[in-house]
Amino acid sequence: MHFDDSLVAVAGRLMIVFLFLVTGMYDMRRDEIRRHVEIIAALHVPNPLAAFWSATAMKFGGCALLLACWHAEWGVYLLMLFIVVALAIYLRFWTLEDPMRRSMNWLLLLNSVGILGRLLLVLRTFE
Repeated sequence: MHFDDSLVAVAGRLMIVFLFLVTGMYDMRRDEIRRHVEIIAALHVPNPLAAFWSATAMKFGGCALLLACWHAEWGVYLLMLFIVVALAIYLRFWTLEDPMRRSMNWLLLLNSVGILGRLLLVLRTFE
């Protein structure tokens, strides 16, 4: 496996990891954990606490693999899986009555699709 260690590739990987680590650390606050579990429960996801911690493990595990450059492509896949699952659970914009909330969720969906695209580009640095 070829590993692209150019400045641009490394900077891109670090920026992606930074995004996930900052949001992950924010979500580790006690009130945020409680809020996420309540939202997941309200959306009828089975075992919301396990769902939250599984997602957290995907997020931090993916970052760790990517940072360590050890099976980094699996780290990218974990982050992509995290995004897809989070989108399926959280961003059900079509169910929202409030036009402002629906628009905000639509924009968050588009942003997440952009992050998925960036992760696909990161995968290319491991060819």
